[in-house]
Amino acid sequence: CKSKEHENKMIICDICDRAFHSDCLKPKLTKIPEDDWYCPDCKSCRGCKKSLMNEKGFPNIEHLLWRDKFFACQMCTIMYDNDEYCPICFEIVEEEDEGDYICCDTCNLWVHASC
Repeated sequence: CKSKEHENKMIICDICDRAFHSDCLKPKLTKIPEDDWYCPDCKSCRGCKKSLMNEKGFPNIEHLLWRDKFFACQMCTIMYDNDEYCPICFEIVEEEDEGDYICCDTCNLWVHASC
């Protein structure tokens, strides 16, 4: 929500250090955890939505690559580097994907029509 109010309801991600209101998270966080907490952007790849956590619930640090305020898996990082993503929602755009895409005249990136 980007509001700085209600600091007593804020939780800070132990990876990216961004703050979130517990009520703004989906699903809402009813209790602030005593242990490490990871925000949704650090728990899954922004491009393919696959989990970036290991079987113990900790981040697979060796598989994470930081991309402009979010983490991506190694495969999606290659796609980002090749400009094969929607610059609005950051989902990977693959040639075999079906859907309506529009090529931006300014940046030449393909954008989901719904974005």
